[in-house]
Amino acid sequence: MLKEPVIQVQSVTTGMVDGVFTIIIKIYNPDTRTLYAYASPRRFQYDQATKTLTISFHDQHIDEDSQLGKHLLEPKIITIEGKTEEEIRVKFPQGLKRLKSATETGGEAEVEEIHPEEATSITVEIAHQDTPFYYNPKNNNAAQLKHWGNVIVRKNHPMQGPQQGKTPGNRR
Repeated sequence: MLKEPVIQVQSVTTGMVDGVFTIIIKIYNPDTRTLYAYASPRRFQYDQATKTLTISFHDQHIDEDSQLGKHLLEPKIITIEGKTEEEIRVKFPQGLKRLKSATETGGEAEVEEIHPEEATSITVEIAHQDTPFYYNPKNNNAAQLKHWGNVIVRKNHPMQGPQQGKTPGNRR
């Protein structure tokens, strides 16, 4: 198993794709061997003060003993062949909302609307490994995912829109 991050976040771009705000993350595997990485976001955090959106493609924040930890769904994991680039797309529905934590609200239930398109920077955190993830039903899924996904590449990028006259994903 890997001990240090290997994959590289090459670019992060944003734009409207089919009327939906989309973030496109390009990752590169500089190694010669195949690597495996989370491709489904597991947590979004938006800091309004710094206008930083953080997208976590890992489960390190999950409490293994919580109800969520016991019933955690497996993430989508992609294969990244050696010396190749892959693309992860994250689509945000309009009116994205999150329930604020009790520590943020003093115990009151409060919903916050998140506007990712207002962010000026984005931080991506992507767990990856050199072996595929295999679920063992005898063990806690959150514990397995935390162990497998303990190598995380973190990269902060200024928020960039598509190049003039182009939409994300259009390379011409």
